Amino acid sequence: MLAWPTVISNAGAPGRIAHVATELRACLIAFFVIAAVRLLLSLKGYGWLRQRLPAAGPAAPSRHYARAVARRVRRLAPAIPGATCLTQAVSAQYILARSGHPVRIIIGVRGANREFGAHAWLVCEDEILLGGGPGDYTCITELT
Repeated sequence: MLAWPTVISNAGAPGRIAHVATELRACLIAFFVIAAVRLLLSLKGYGWLRQRLPAAGPAAPSRHYARAVARRVRRLAPAIPGATCLTQAVSAQYILARSGHPVRIIIGVRGANREFGAHAWLVCEDEILLGGGPGDYTCITELT
């Protein structure tokens, strides 16, 4: 005996589609910000770029949103050639500052008994969002 196919409800589809569209938009913004920051760091340098970065606005910070931005930047950065830890930190700082999140970029160096190296990581309040933290690097400056 043949049975009619069951009808699958689409009731939740508009919400899921809106979520996917929002996430896609956020990823595209992050990708283009990373590419622009990478290009500007190469052409103009950090000093020039820092003068043009927005200050954190009046919005209340959300750690969930800050983590989501950091995750997007971390996942998309390998697609941009030469997107270093500084490129990633500045890109996430730009995106977060535009939505009111005060974050800090910390620059550290190592080299006492090893080959010289520099590293940047992004901190929101007391949480390291990008860069993995100091490890064996000594903090030399903090950029807000």
